[in-house]
Amino acid sequence: MHVHLVFGDWFPGAENISLPLFIANGVTGVRDMGSELDIVQRWRKEFEAGRLIGPRIYTSGPMLDGPKPRFPSSLAISTPDDARRAVADLKRRGADFIKLQSLIPRDAVFAIAEEAKNQQLPFEGHVPDSVRAPRCPMPA
Repeated sequence: MHVHLVFGDWFPGAENISLPLFIANGVTGVRDMGSELDIVQRWRKEFEAGRLIGPRIYTSGPMLDGPKPRFPSSLAISTPDDARRAVADLKRRGADFIKLQSLIPRDAVFAIAEEAKNQQLPFEGHVPDSVRAPRCPMPA
């Protein structure tokens, strides 16, 4: 259930290759853990209209990462304000959840968690390097 359908130019041809291959192999649903949200949303509409064949997609849209993201389809998060804006924007754009990567600053991680809760949007993914079990629980 962990895929990246549109990950910069890393996986060209997903619309015509990957999507039908999922169905041909009996995979009817995927969890897209970081992709170009606008493209995935367009595919969903094409599925509903019967113009494209592919699996049901549960998607985060772009991943949230630190100030210098390492992967395509990522948003740079440096501050708590960046974090809150990104979560609210992804919710508005139709993301199903928020995907965290490893380099997000500690205060921004907690802002993501707070805003995701406010937006009733789950967050999933990596435990950022700035937040480890000995440092938990979340500050009051």
